[in-house]
Amino acid sequence: MTGACTPFWPKPLTCRICLVEWETLAGWNRASISLDWDHLMADYLAELDEYAHHGQMSLDQQVRYQALLRALQAVLPIIERLNFYRPPVALEG
Repeated sequence: MTGACTPFWPKPLTCRICLVEWETLAGWNRASISLDWDHLMADYLAELDEYAHHGQMSLDQQVRYQALLRALQAVLPIIERLNFYRPPVALEG
């Protein structure tokens, strides 16, 4: 791999893959990562959003959730470029 490695996952969702590597991955590997992403977005993120909107998060959890939403907003162009499942919650808060 040459050049800088720019992670495309928001930092709270730590992942070792980067855009430079993405293009070189086998199709099955891309599919696996994409399915993991779908699961994170459709299940975990949606559940966190419900907790946030129903007041079921501590102040610290609310702060971290808002930081996660900002991180997702920041990488949204990359998410769309990779044709990943778009986060199913409002990213502007």
